[in-house]
Amino acid sequence: MIDPEMRKAIYQVHLAGMPQRQISRQFQISRDTVSQIIRQRGVRVPRVRKDKIHVEPELLQRLYGECGGWLQRVHEKLVEEEGIEISYPTLTRLARQLGIGRPTSTRCQHVGDEPGAEMQHDTTDYQIRLGDQLARLIASLLYFRYSKARYLKFYRRFNRFRMKSFFHEALMFWKRSAKWCIIDNTNLARLRGSGKRAIIVPEMAAFAERYGFEFICHALGHPNRKAGEERSFWIVETNFLPYWEQPRGTDEYGYVSVEGNYYWVPGTQREDVKILLYADHVKIYQQQTCLVEYPLPVDGVKNARFSPPGQPAPRHLPKHRKHGSQHEEQRLRALDPSVGAYLDCALQTPGIQRHRFVRELFALSRQVTQAAFVQALQRALQYRVVELQSLKNTAWFCLSQGEVPLAYADLDESFCQRPAYEEGALTDEPDLSLYDDLEHEDLTNPSENEDD
Repeated sequence: MIDPEMRKAIYQVHLAGMPQRQISRQFQISRDTVSQIIRQRGVRVPRVRKDKIHVEPELLQRLYGECGGWLQRVHEKLVEEEGIEISYPTLTRLARQLGIGRPTSTRCQHVGDEPGAEMQHDTTDYQIRLGDQLARLIASLLYFRYSKARYLKFYRRFNRFRMKSFFHEALMFWKRSAKWCIIDNTNLARLRGSGKRAIIVPEMAAFAERYGFEFICHALGHPNRKAGEERSFWIVETNFLPYWEQPRGTDEYGYVSVEGNYYWVPGTQREDVKILLYADHVKIYQQQTCLVEYPLPVDGVKNARFSPPGQPAPRHLPKHRKHGSQHEEQRLRALDPSVGAYLDCALQTPGIQRHRFVRELFALSRQVTQAAFVQALQRALQYRVVELQSLKNTAWFCLSQGEVPLAYADLDESFCQRPAYEEGALTDEPDLSLYDDLEHEDLTNPSENEDD
């Protein structure tokens, strides 16, 4: 299809006296097309289809109602009863043009906004280059429908806790809140259902009530996302800060892990603590007493250690906290060359979780003898077995075959002098004759036993 601007240019140069042959060469189109454009004076004339078959719209409407909306039956009646030779594709095209059988699509409507009626929350994913890497960021936006006032913040991860923290920051910035907050049908706030039938998660409903508004999910595919009821602004005054509570255990070095970083716990005991994670800081509690408070590091910091200012850090620190599985893999490869060959093969299998697989394989090496473990991996390498349960079964099978003798456990010969043994020795011998009778019955009635 030739652009309308090019059509006008061709017609103008023709009026200026340029021959059609030169126009064809200049615009790289055929001479027939140039002649057609000149005849049309540079304006494309739409082709009007002249149907040879004409069907009255009233007839189609009547037959469509009689046939219950079944166009195949309408086609049969037109051909057999009305004597109109029309193809089925032509009939469907006429039905579409007349709007028969399809609801008329409506455009989006304008909905009036009322001051303070509602606010709306949306999230959008973006791919943004940060430094040399392409990062995925989630934009969280809260705005008022009438004034279009917006509060925007980007997150690397966006979950229910961060959603509550974002609402707190936005509403504290405005010091105002609408009575309704229209949201997408997101699982962060919606428990089940959609639109008017949506049930909000009790945790999020209680959070919204604290700030004086209510979550409402908009109808799916509906252009009007308003709540439809005028409300006034609600003044927000609260000292509540959303937090995420997490129980943690103190490791042997005095640290607790939070969001991929490690925070030192004051004291000398390895006791369980409670972590309260806020939007910009973290608090460590023990028996309802706040031991220490740390500001959260900047986004992207991982595997870092933090301790209070002026507090001496512990002398001994872990060397393989993050790469513990690598240390276990080195110990496995040191057992035998065949173990290393098996690891090279197994760790290349798609779907294998490397660290978990190495840890469980190392645990298996501690449960059986080294000879049985090596022999099991040699067989697993031969048949390309990477399932841990199959490896365990193979290792125990090697032990049971006698190829690897089991070491006998040390036996305390003084067990006969124990009070429990002496007390049991005075009891009567059990009567096992009942089992002899059952065995005799099974031998005499083999057919009955098979039927049972």
